Amino acid sequence: MYYSLTKKQVQRIEKMILDQRIHYQPFIDEMVDHLSVKVEGLMNEGHSFDESLKIVLSKAQLQEVKKLEYTTKRHLNFNYMLKNYFKLAYRALKKYPGTSFINLVGLSLGFTVAILTFLYVSNEYSYDNFHHDPDNIQRVATSIQFDNGDLYETAFSGAPWGPAFVSDVPEVEEMCRLMKYRLPVMMGISNMDVKFYEKNMIWADSTFFSLFNYKLIEGDPKSALGMSNQVVVTESTAKRYFGDESPLGKVITYENNQELLITGVIEDFPENTHFNADLIGSFATLPKFWRILDRWGVVYYYTYLRMNNSVQEAEIIDKLEDVLSANMGEDASDYTLSLKAINDIHTSGNLENELTNNSSTRYLNLVVLIALVVLAASVINYINLATARSLKRVKEVGITKVMGSGKILVITKFIAEAFIVTSLAFFLSLIATGLLANGVSQLFDATIRLRWSPGIVLFSFVLILVCTFLSGGYMAMKMSGISPLKALNGQLNLKTGRGVDLKKVLVTFQFMSCIGLIAANLIIQKQVKFLFTRELGYDKSHVVSIPVYSTQLVPIDKFPVLKNDFTELASVKDVAISSHNLIGDQPYNAAYAVDRYDTLIMGRLHVDHDFVDVFDIDVLAGRNLLKTVTNDTSNFLINESAVKAIGIKSPEEAIGHTMSYTAQNRNGSYRRTGTIVGVVKDFNFRSLHSDIGPIVMDIQPSRTHFINVKLSTNDYTNTIDQLRTKWNDIFQHGPFEYVFLEDKFDTAYKFESSLKQLSFWFVTISVVIAILGLIGLTHFDTSIRLKEISIRKVLGSSTTALLILFWKDYIKMIAIGALIALPAVWYILNKWLSGYAFRAEMSFLQFGYSISLTVVLVTVSTAIIIFRASNTKLTEILRNE
Repeated sequence: MYYSLTKKQVQRIEKMILDQRIHYQPFIDEMVDHLSVKVEGLMNEGHSFDESLKIVLSKAQLQEVKKLEYTTKRHLNFNYMLKNYFKLAYRALKKYPGTSFINLVGLSLGFTVAILTFLYVSNEYSYDNFHHDPDNIQRVATSIQFDNGDLYETAFSGAPWGPAFVSDVPEVEEMCRLMKYRLPVMMGISNMDVKFYEKNMIWADSTFFSLFNYKLIEGDPKSALGMSNQVVVTESTAKRYFGDESPLGKVITYENNQELLITGVIEDFPENTHFNADLIGSFATLPKFWRILDRWGVVYYYTYLRMNNSVQEAEIIDKLEDVLSANMGEDASDYTLSLKAINDIHTSGNLENELTNNSSTRYLNLVVLIALVVLAASVINYINLATARSLKRVKEVGITKVMGSGKILVITKFIAEAFIVTSLAFFLSLIATGLLANGVSQLFDATIRLRWSPGIVLFSFVLILVCTFLSGGYMAMKMSGISPLKALNGQLNLKTGRGVDLKKVLVTFQFMSCIGLIAANLIIQKQVKFLFTRELGYDKSHVVSIPVYSTQLVPIDKFPVLKNDFTELASVKDVAISSHNLIGDQPYNAAYAVDRYDTLIMGRLHVDHDFVDVFDIDVLAGRNLLKTVTNDTSNFLINESAVKAIGIKSPEEAIGHTMSYTAQNRNGSYRRTGTIVGVVKDFNFRSLHSDIGPIVMDIQPSRTHFINVKLSTNDYTNTIDQLRTKWNDIFQHGPFEYVFLEDKFDTAYKFESSLKQLSFWFVTISVVIAILGLIGLTHFDTSIRLKEISIRKVLGSSTTALLILFWKDYIKMIAIGALIALPAVWYILNKWLSGYAFRAEMSFLQFGYSISLTVVLVTVSTAIIIFRASNTKLTEILRNE
């Protein structure tokens, strides 16, 4: 008799298989059929069903079948379906070309901003990292407390300090001092009538090459700067002086009276260092013509210390200040020291007398923050459009799940699509970066190149990876979690577990970023405009500054002749001489004593009788310095701040007080004493980052370094040619150089100008991204709600009413975005503005403009889409439904 299994017995076998958690239906069907045949065979041999089933299951090794099922499913899904999903992702992009284009443009704009910002900021933070152990190379800076309460913070230190620190403080292993004169110096080749004006010469101790990691190509680094009258030149300088000849052993002349032996050739300094030089003279040479090296109270040098690794900053500063106290007595109480690691100077060294114009962490952080907001807006733009498009793709996911796709594969499908878009956008951004790099380099006055260093490779990898998962991850998780039945019915809940509509949250963030960036841009533009238009207290317009670097080539006694020749020109209104440029020059201070008042450190400016008139500086009390008064060469003009610093009640009361200070000439120091004859209105002789300090002006022709020519014409080209001709008639060997003070003023605020342009372009990009996203989002919303729009049109709704229907939701989101963005912008920009002593005030108008502009952009972009949708024929809509 042949036994055949009943339906219940087959179901029992199937249940036994399912109990082993085998779920892959092809395997289940195959195993049921296989085991049923085996059981039937045993039953025909005389065994009962239960006995037969037990025997078969013991031999079947269902756990091995489970492993085989897992391997097979993985093979089928990930080797075939994964490849197929990339194809499907590509087709999905083609199916929605408008959305794909918006995503591609938005992400590529965000990536371009991110890459350029990374290249710029990483370059700024790379300064001086090439030195050996840069964290332990510290520069000494000085804060001097004046008697009137003013604090003078400078990168300078005293010449005797460094050697004393090494000998008296065990933690200091080595020191090197640098000195750079504020004006160019004249260099000549011995036995040749060849002169060079060198604007970039420094003097350094013999430890220069052991403390810093600059490469000496020729010469011995241990002895190159060990003795007086030695100099090291850069490769480019050597070529400029001697062509292809080796410069070693050759002699050049400093200021016509000091012969310097070339003992080394150094590689040209890298761009990412906070100081550089074309010539480095030995510090040991300075005593031959610089007679104040032994003065502890004169701060005019840069001191770098190498510390051992165990140094605690607070502890070491106490020891350094103890050295000052031991050598300066009570005067040391006015001096406070600080240390700055050499690789931090460029990004956070913004004291008076810095060797170069440094950047600032505050500025870089603002740039990074704006770039991150733009990048986030582009990623959120993708998420918003993907969310809107998901309502049309939910059935697609349902069919995919019915066909056997698991949760992981659905996630993979959406991540693959995001990866394709992200990769394409990144590729486009690389092209854009290459095209824009030179322009951005000029904007920031920095070197920005797209080079595949480990840093940029890692940054690119992280950027693509993070943006892929951020842009595709949310929809991947949402779609993978939906049941097939709901998916096939087109049901998709886009709210989070707490009932929050993420799409609205993300759109609100876009509005927030748009409003915030527009407001920030308006504030930055206003501050930069304020810097360039603020009344400085003097008139810089039409003033040409001609530097006088060497009084040996340009003798002082010829200045009256030159001034007279210049003023004879019809295009010249007046001429004055001064010791300093009023813009971007190194401050110069001296200790002044005024009658019974305390001695004060005040700014020092040497001028002539015409200086006040040329710059149109107001005299508030007393009079100007006059040619007709013989002893006016010993008298003084002071500004309002000096009156307050001295402690005199009013400008009028300051007139007649006796003032004196110690001056220096080639024969040593001497005391200059005179009378305050005039008080002038405060004028900005320093950067607008700093307050106007006290300043004293007097006449010292020997310290003349700039001839300031006030022009009465706009015909600059011909006038400059005429000035050059007059100059060359008198000074045949002195080079004629010039700069317009207005141009020099623009250069002094280059960072601010760059930030102004940068913020404008960042805002433009952000607005473009927001508008593109809004158009795409509105297009999807209207396409989903076409039936509703048609019914409303039939019932009499106008296009305006339909616009309001969509627009009111956006207005709510704009309002929420504004409430978040504006306090954040106020806080961040207020901190940025605090770096200026003179600053524009933020106003509610700027915030109101940013909100109004956002509302207008939203209204126009949505109106275009709503107008098109509302004019679609009802029959077409119903046919599609």
